[in-house]
Amino acid sequence: MEAGDQGYDAVDRGFLNYCNRKGIRPSQHHRQRRYWVLRPVLPEKPTADPKELSDRVQRALQRIRTKKSTPPKGQGRVSKISTSSERYVRDPEVIAWVLAEAAGVCENCGNPAPFKRPNGEPFLEVHHLRPLGEGGRDTTENAAACCPNCHRRLHYDEVKDGLRLALIASVKRLKDFPTDG
Repeated sequence: MEAGDQGYDAVDRGFLNYCNRKGIRPSQHHRQRRYWVLRPVLPEKPTADPKELSDRVQRALQRIRTKKSTPPKGQGRVSKISTSSERYVRDPEVIAWVLAEAAGVCENCGNPAPFKRPNGEPFLEVHHLRPLGEGGRDTTENAAACCPNCHRRLHYDEVKDGLRLALIASVKRLKDFPTDG
């Protein structure tokens, strides 16, 4: 690529100018020269924003999987920020009833709870099929007991809507409530 070529970007132009200043000139016969343009790969910065963290993790994963890298240094001293959040007021009777009905078995996959809580109870999580944030109800007709893996799948799997509908079809008490509650 020569300085007169149209196909190089601003980084290339800067590189050619730098080379000229250092005494590296195009060949006498105006033959193309090969050169490498090295762009620094900057690590993703820490963040407290969950959405931004997820985006940064995805970019870092993509970069790390395509190019060998050394382990990151991490943070010796982790900073914190204060945030304000809202939580839904949940009915403990609904949670207890759903867990008792499940009897230690995930209502989605049918496997036993993966471990026991310190009090000896099977560890299952109660999942709202229509999330409370979408107008879902805190009722036994909208809540299922799930193992942690199934609970995450119901929230994040690319086929989560199909999983939700399959769970509703397999557990008789569950209903498919509309998003407005």
